[in-house]
Amino acid sequence: LTIFNIRKSMNIVNTNTPLIFFSLIFITCGKFISSPPKLEHESEHVVWFHISNTGQPNKFSLKCEATGDPERFMWFKNGKSFVVDGHRVIWQRAGQSGSITFLHPQVDDQGYYQCSVSNIYGVAMSHIFEVKTGVLNYFDRRPVKDVIVEEGQPLTLECNKPYGVPSPTIFWLYRDLKKSYAMDTIHREHITIDGDGNLQFSFVKSSDSDEYRIYQCAATSPVLHDEYRAGDEFRLLVSPAEKKTASIKKLWTSPTNIVLQAGNDLHLTCIFSGKPLPSIHWSKKDAQLPTNRIAHKNFGKTLIIKSVISSDKGTYICDANGLVRHEMHVEILNAPQWVDGPPADLNVAEESNAELHCKVFGDPQPIVRCE
Repeated sequence: LTIFNIRKSMNIVNTNTPLIFFSLIFITCGKFISSPPKLEHESEHVVWFHISNTGQPNKFSLKCEATGDPERFMWFKNGKSFVVDGHRVIWQRAGQSGSITFLHPQVDDQGYYQCSVSNIYGVAMSHIFEVKTGVLNYFDRRPVKDVIVEEGQPLTLECNKPYGVPSPTIFWLYRDLKKSYAMDTIHREHITIDGDGNLQFSFVKSSDSDEYRIYQCAATSPVLHDEYRAGDEFRLLVSPAEKKTASIKKLWTSPTNIVLQAGNDLHLTCIFSGKPLPSIHWSKKDAQLPTNRIAHKNFGKTLIIKSVISSDKGTYICDANGLVRHEMHVEILNAPQWVDGPPADLNVAEESNAELHCKVFGDPQPIVRCE
């Protein structure tokens, strides 16, 4: 995009759809001038909060921080001007920051918010934040469940997770009945939390059983702040067995077909039973794994590919001792992205020409528009 014969009155913005924001061209008579504001820190695209029934504070914040001598901060909700009243909604640092805090959120606070930062040289707009109310129910109350299992056999402990929006994240704890507050996370090679939140034992050891040890699942969510909900409790009763080995079988695997947006991290998990514990080997059909972007988790049971790109699509294979395998086909979608970064802000003199470079790619092909 080339602009000829620029005038002082021109305020030029370039954008492309969807949600790729703009650069500005700022003009002065015969000399370069100071910069317009630039946004530095913003909240995530989706911000969750919950309505407290206990009287406990449940405030949330929207971040909007800028550099470049910002002079005025404004907020919009659903496209209309939003008033920061100083009582229920307050500025975190009035006059210095655009970040705001909702002290006592209400259902009506849901909506789409956007921050505007301006000075005499131009305006910068944040991306749009979607503010949503969420919920995480408590677990149903159940007594401790005793589970009888033979040593060396696989075992699944199911967590009946509570209703939540968004869906809660499940984790598991050890709890010591002799010490009411003694808890510890579970980190053992033969025990894994699967993608559904259940606890998988590739095989049970006699040491997994203790009269005073409880296995407990718990749930957390973005709507809670440093809190979790404690849930189902289990105690293992392990009986001895003469058999020293067990065959390899699938306990839990990632879905066969996975669709992921470019830029996100890909997590693939394969949990197998077997005694001794099988070794898992990861590969990609007809291609090499991107060694500079991979990591392993859960003692090799989870493969992570960071910031996936188009070439990461394909079929991935997990193999247990060369005896049992599972294939997962991955498709990658590309949201619109800048090829060489977003168009740079330009300071140019009046009556001169200016050129904006706006190169993007995506799948499907994005529509580019300059206004």
